[in-house]
Amino acid sequence: MDAQVWLDGYQRRIDEAGRRAREVQERLGAVEASVTSPDGAVTATVVPGGVLRDLVLHEAAERLSRIQLAETITETAAAAHAAAGRAVADAVAPLLGPEATSFAAFAAGNPR
Repeated sequence: MDAQVWLDGYQRRIDEAGRRAREVQERLGAVEASVTSPDGAVTATVVPGGVLRDLVLHEAAERLSRIQLAETITETAAAAHAAAGRAVADAVAPLLGPEATSFAAFAAGNPR
């Protein structure tokens, strides 16, 4: 194989990897997940890494005891965290391919 042909092919692969990485970075910047509890009392919005960005207590929350409300908030935030992990995996799938599933478990805080 001619050296120039090899270098041209290598440069194309590098350029393509850079393009995919920029695309993934843009997708990751937009990732967040919102989940509403089954009873409609709480909506939690989480960004990658599990950081709670927003918490809304709806009217139904007024009918819950403090203990029930705390449990509902915790469960809803955990569900949003898992959803954000899946969204991160979807965002990085073009770059990681089959490894995206393992990455999703890691991002959701459940390494396999």
